[in-house]
Amino acid sequence: MALASRTEVVESIRQRVDIVDIVARYVKLKKSGNNFIGVCPFHPDKSPSMSVSSQKGLFHCFGCLASGDVFTFLMKIEGKTFPEALQDLAGIAGIEVPYYRPGEDAGQEQERRMLAINEKACEYFETQLNKHPSGKRARDYLASRGLGEPIQKTFRLGYAPTGWHNIAAFFGRGTSKPEISLQELESVGLVAQGSKGHYDVFRDRIIFPIVGLNGKIRGFGARRLSDKEKSPKYLNSKQSRVFDKSEILYGLE
Repeated sequence: MALASRTEVVESIRQRVDIVDIVARYVKLKKSGNNFIGVCPFHPDKSPSMSVSSQKGLFHCFGCLASGDVFTFLMKIEGKTFPEALQDLAGIAGIEVPYYRPGEDAGQEQERRMLAINEKACEYFETQLNKHPSGKRARDYLASRGLGEPIQKTFRLGYAPTGWHNIAAFFGRGTSKPEISLQELESVGLVAQGSKGHYDVFRDRIIFPIVGLNGKIRGFGARRLSDKEKSPKYLNSKQSRVFDKSEILYGLE
């Protein structure tokens, strides 16, 4: 079966290929409520800390915070590129992947890259909240509002630390060959251009990932942690190719 665009191929694979079947090829899974759990293959895991949802088509490790869809899992476990994972999963789904000439379907590729940046940023914010000493203030605040660790992990809450260039540093800026450009970080609203150069948009804020119906992180909401600051109490990611505030409702899933 041949489909017209890469987007159609990817979405059709997500519908036809059960992520549980793919993960079960590498990990022994056990049913737990509506999901499955197993020992995470991406870090030394002594007890099952990875959850796999057939309904959402996603996996998430509560230990190392690795997460994503069936494409992400196959890329991480096999060290494959996205096109390689696409071909493998298309074969399993019985779908023919059309040939793409250079430059064709560039919009979909840009969107995929923007979503990947958001996913990596979410992992960074989660780490800052859960494992960095500076995240304790944020953890204490969330706990005082009745948002304990289970809720924090379920909704992948995070913390953006103080400082003006943390995100840029995390994505490799300052190295000789950064993988992500400042323009790409600006396109998803993680940094902005000021009179003295680019700076982090989210600083000393609790981060709420905003997820679309396909499980991908479209943007972020952020709550100012200190009431002494003069900046807006709440901030959202700016409008972009992957984030439209009028089309997304937080926590819908």
